[in-house]
Amino acid sequence: MKFGIATHPMSGNKYNGDMCLVKEFDHKVLIALIDGLGHGELAAVASSRCMKSIEEHYGMGLKEIFTYCDIELRKTNGVVMGIMFIDFEHSTLSYAGVGNISASVISSKPIHFISRDGIVGYKLPKIKEYRHPYTTGDTILMYSDGISSNVTQHPALLKKDVQEAADDIMNLYGKDEDDAIVIVAR
Repeated sequence: MKFGIATHPMSGNKYNGDMCLVKEFDHKVLIALIDGLGHGELAAVASSRCMKSIEEHYGMGLKEIFTYCDIELRKTNGVVMGIMFIDFEHSTLSYAGVGNISASVISSKPIHFISRDGIVGYKLPKIKEYRHPYTTGDTILMYSDGISSNVTQHPALLKKDVQEAADDIMNLYGKDEDDAIVIVAR
């Protein structure tokens, strides 16, 4: 699987609270997109702590990962995040999200996942895990609220290299007044 990632901090800010983690292991891949609440250094610290917690618990189920992150982030501003887990051996993908993270799969039957309202580190809702079949060649699209929702079915994704697609989405749909991140995987 190839990954294209594009990110930028809010205009005029050197710290970026929007981060991601890609972990490949045992014919599986975990893709986590994290958006620290607010902007600046506090958002970046919360996101970094969340990434560290995911690194420590990536082999567990999605509900457990969210629970460990929630505990770790209680003394921070918190984050919103989405985690996509792809199991190539069983041709399945799972997704769970909290807050305004967008995630979809562009395939013969496009899927748009719904994240639960809440904040990891403050008001963690009951985690709902969505499961769907995965077909090699499907395109995964995940992005923070720093990307305009107009990107939902960017038709060029199916034809472009994943990094080129991520860069184009950032250039066309990234908001200067917010941290932003987009991940395209195929």
